[in-house]
Formats: sequence, structure tokens, C-alpha cells
Amino acid sequence: MTIADVSAQFFRVMNDTLKAHLTATFAAFLTASPWSRGWAARRLAGDHRFFDRLEEPGATVTGRKYDEVMRAFGALWPAGAAWPGGVPKPGALADERVEP
Repeated sequence: MTIADVSAQFFRVMNDTLKAHLTATFAAFLTASPWSRGWAARRLAGDHRFFDRLEEPGATVTGRKYDEVMRAFGALWPAGAAWPGGVPKPGALADERVEP
């Protein structure tokens, strides 16, 4: 296996992970909020079709866009809504401490 093969494999795994985190978080967000899919996508990603395009074959997402959208989730997350399991919380949400 060459360095190029390893690099390509790493990119695919990372891209698939980022997309899975975004789509799971978006689904949880839509369940907990009163907003429509298009309005929420526009507010979170600046593009009403962003999450639709993530589901298309061959779709990719950059680390920068992932971080931007996850920060928006953190800022707009509905109070009392459960964060999806297995998805790291962004910024302020990750800093929340649970008292024993």
C-alpha cells in the first residue's frame, strides 16, 4: 500500500465520519426545533440545500465547513434537547459540566 493509498483511505474515512456527525446532529436538531429543514439548513450552514447535498453520492465536506456548522449547532441548540450520541459537542456545549 502506497502513501497515496493510505492518504485516500484516510480522507474517505474522515469525510464519512464528518458527514455522519453532521447528518445525525441535523436530524436531532430538526426533531427538537420548530424550524423547517430548509430554514434550519440556511441558518446553520448558510445554504438551504447543504444537508441535502451531503446525502448525494460523492459529497464531501471540509473540516472548516464542519467546524463552522458545528459551532452554529452549538449556538442555536434548543434548550433541553439531547445531543446525539457519538457526536462530539462543539465549544460551549462541550464545556458543560454535569454536577455529581
